[in-house]
Amino acid sequence: MTIRPASPADAARLTLITRRSKAHWGYDPAQLKAWEEELTIRAEYLQQSIASVALVGDLVVGYYSLDPLEVERYKLENLFVLPEYIGQGVGKALLKHALDTARQRQCRVVWLESDPHATDFYLHQGFRIVGQKPSSIPGRYLPVMELAL
Repeated sequence: MTIRPASPADAARLTLITRRSKAHWGYDPAQLKAWEEELTIRAEYLQQSIASVALVGDLVVGYYSLDPLEVERYKLENLFVLPEYIGQGVGKALLKHALDTARQRQCRVVWLESDPHATDFYLHQGFRIVGQKPSSIPGRYLPVMELAL
């Protein structure tokens, strides 16, 4: 597996990965439809964020994006892996790359709003829950997590 910077040309592939990964967790098709816009990765976004993709051979199988919203606090906006590659170390490698990238840019804290299905993954990587935020699904909350670098 290799990791390289994402380019605007990757947008359609990253949208596919995002949607397939989200669907893997058994969300209702109507909810996935409602999230369609939210789960779309645009070329313009990739130009503004810090994003990298994981490749197995020539196939992009996962990606992350960081948003440097503050000088020393970056938001891990996305970290998605194709379902057939979940559990093979791709997500962990992408997260390590994201954290190393943030450190190189003098970031002190990385934070995120976790999908409930990914919370344990982030806890095992050293993140801690610092709050919660209402989800776009009524009555559901997303854990807000952070990691000091």
